[in-house]
Amino acid sequence: MKKSTKKNTTKKNTTKKNSPQEEPPAKNQPVIKGVQGHGKVWENQIISVIVSPNDYEEAYNQPYTAVHDIPKHLNKQKPGTHVSIKATGNNRIDFGDARRTIHNLRNPDSPIEAIVVKYKQKGNQKIPENVVRIDLTRGKTELLGTMDEAELSAKINQLDEMVKKGDPLYKETTKQLQTLMKEHGAALSVAPKIGNPGKSRSGRLQISLSNITKFAEQYPHLVIEDRTCKVYDQECLSIIESNRRVLGKKNKDESTP
Repeated sequence: MKKSTKKNTTKKNTTKKNSPQEEPPAKNQPVIKGVQGHGKVWENQIISVIVSPNDYEEAYNQPYTAVHDIPKHLNKQKPGTHVSIKATGNNRIDFGDARRTIHNLRNPDSPIEAIVVKYKQKGNQKIPENVVRIDLTRGKTELLGTMDEAELSAKINQLDEMVKKGDPLYKETTKQLQTLMKEHGAALSVAPKIGNPGKSRSGRLQISLSNITKFAEQYPHLVIEDRTCKVYDQECLSIIESNRRVLGKKNKDESTP
């Protein structure tokens, strides 16, 4: 009997140690599914730091098509600032729709920052190692380069239409625009995502940052915070049971959109 009691106590202590932070009420959180569920778990944990408890339900249930993960009216830590939350296991960050991202970066009246969770995959666990907060609005030039705004927008719109329509020339046009953006010092680059006609899913044009670590080192003035697994100086992220994402025949981690 004594041995049995000791074992039960050990299990309880271990569980408590693995989840040290006090999380928001689970009843307010949506059910998390899918290959990128780990990103949603961390997103909810970050929400618990940035959003007022009275607004948890609205923040947790932002629609998939929402422009921002945390809209500025829910940001209690930095009122008036939108928040985009990303997770990456390989330093690459996908910012989603290219046209929308460029519009957001150019809007000085609607500041936005990115909170990036960098993690490593160990077996079937995703272990958060570092959190970087980047001021995206101040970094417009560093991110988009010095190309004329109207010219860049026109080329983005053209390529976006080609990708959505499945134009076979999209690959050549993509390479040309990637080269042009790089020549003008842009850290971001276009990344077409081809659709699946069989599933009635059209393609879309994404825009991505190839290496968040190098970007933060190159432009330290845009780094708001860069501390091990801390958001606004609070430890809030947990280790997540999640297998490595499989894409085609290769295994590799991608950033979470």
